[in-house]
Amino acid sequence: MNQKLTESGKHDFSSKNIEKLIIKGNNITVTGLKMVNLQNKSLQILGNNVTLDNCTFNGNLKSDVLIQVKGMNCRFTNCLFENMNEKGCLIMIYVFKNKFSHCLIDNCNFRDMKEGDSNGWEVIRIGDSKSSLYDGRSVIYNNFFSNCNREIELISNKSCRNIIAYNKIVDCMSCITLRHGRYCMVLHNYINGGSRKDCGGVRIMGKGHIVKYNTIEGIDNEGNPFRSPFSIMNGELNNKLNGYEQVKDLQLCNNDILGCRVAFSFGVNNKRKSQIIPNKCLVENNRIVKCIKMIDDNEKCIGLSNSFVDNNEVIDKDVRIEIPKAELEFANVEDLYRQLQENKVEEKEEESENEGVDETTIDFKDMVAEINRLKNEEKESKCNKCEIIQVTLQKAQKRYEKNIKDMKKENEELKKQLEEIKELLF
Repeated sequence: MNQKLTESGKHDFSSKNIEKLIIKGNNITVTGLKMVNLQNKSLQILGNNVTLDNCTFNGNLKSDVLIQVKGMNCRFTNCLFENMNEKGCLIMIYVFKNKFSHCLIDNCNFRDMKEGDSNGWEVIRIGDSKSSLYDGRSVIYNNFFSNCNREIELISNKSCRNIIAYNKIVDCMSCITLRHGRYCMVLHNYINGGSRKDCGGVRIMGKGHIVKYNTIEGIDNEGNPFRSPFSIMNGELNNKLNGYEQVKDLQLCNNDILGCRVAFSFGVNNKRKSQIIPNKCLVENNRIVKCIKMIDDNEKCIGLSNSFVDNNEVIDKDVRIEIPKAELEFANVEDLYRQLQENKVEEKEEESENEGVDETTIDFKDMVAEINRLKNEEKESKCNKCEIIQVTLQKAQKRYEKNIKDMKKENEELKKQLEEIKELLF
């Protein structure tokens, strides 16, 4: 049965098996849709403000894309995707110039998908190489992925300013992959390799990404740096839209890595010519718990340049971890996007600033000299900002001021004690 929807309102498909569904109207809610045995079946969303709630997609597909989302402010919630064992992207969110997609996929279950043999098997793709410099501003939030092994890119980001947050990924060969695009956020996700030996974590390419507060456990990459908990890739000189953009201005902070072979693979060789290693990365305040190595020394990992890697805690004993819980209340995707981007991240940063402050003194003059040296290097390369180093300076300054404050407090106490001793003596 084929169906076209053009009228707004709620449409219940609980008793129907739809082969092809095209949604052209706006403000439409579809509930109970079931698409099974997916060969030659498809769903196109051309309207805006379309919601699919409690829908099921089950069985093999033989199409390049099962679900094409070309409208704005569309949502998939409480849906089930399972047993999809043929080539094709499951959900493709298209991104257009000067139009924010603002799509939301939340509280969905993706499970039991066998390994593919090439590219083009992504579960979720946001944009493509042609739209990689356009803002998508979509959110992948609080979904559960289990035994999804279609290809290395589970959630494939290929546009700018998207957020991937509070998802749980277990026993999946695939990774969260920032393949194209800039200024995306990967926050509060939980990844567990489980029983598999070829699982991955987060692969990063591009500029200005923020990767914070994620928990990654049990990743044994068997010497493959592409499947490390955090794989920071090399870029290409004169990068094309479908190539590898240099990683730059990355913030990789406040993550927990537990029981993995390695924690970080920096400057992973992408098998292309004229490679450029990641630059100006901030890697700090991560906890590395019972991992064999913190930094991958594989010959394919070249490293970082002009970056700050410090204040990462290496722990050799078991620690208690809490799986991130998605408890945000939101009216729509724009409201959720704003909360994830601003309020919650800022609150976490404020909480962590005073946690585990180093009580030792800091040579502040040396720090200032280092800042000036690096700023001069920046000017020579026609780059007027030194954001990561400035962050480092600000944190060092706070520690320095705290040390001074503590010293003054100690001096006051000593002075008081001396006065008391004088009174006793005289």
